[in-house]
Amino acid sequence: MLYCDFSIFTKDQEHLISIKGLEYLEGSVMMDYTPANNWRSSFFPPAHESQISSLLKKHGIVYCLDLAKYYDDETITSVDKEVELLQEGKTKPMLISSIEMSAVTPDEDIFYCVVLLHSGSFSDEQYLDNQKNEILEFCDRAGIKMKQYLPHYKSKEDWIKHFGSKWNSFRENFFHAV
Repeated sequence: MLYCDFSIFTKDQEHLISIKGLEYLEGSVMMDYTPANNWRSSFFPPAHESQISSLLKKHGIVYCLDLAKYYDDETITSVDKEVELLQEGKTKPMLISSIEMSAVTPDEDIFYCVVLLHSGSFSDEQYLDNQKNEILEFCDRAGIKMKQYLPHYKSKEDWIKHFGSKWNSFRENFFHAV
């Protein structure tokens, strides 16, 4: 699903997250100045590339939601009904989580995951690493709470900050597993 309006994009994304009916939902941004073929996706047939390029030229930025609803032979008959309910907004939120999880997510009910993926080569590694560090430092100075996906911390204090309120749970689970 493509959007030119950020507020509609986020509203739809938050709605789809809240109904807990999808196995996969990812929001992304496509920009007109990104390298050729960088925004191409297996979700878009080649026949639609000119339409997408036209949207990018017109708006400069397009927001995209990629989503998936998985099914197998046993659930194939219910998939159409579930998708229909999702579209009509007739599902109820449900949260299933394990106390044993060590995933790090913010304590807030709604949070945004921002992923910055850059095309580059080995010669760009230092530049991209410096850019990443500048972004992390900016977030820290601005008081923007954030978590790194694959962090590399050198001190216990950094790990405690990373896990936040989940530190004790992680520590107990980690040492139980060892």
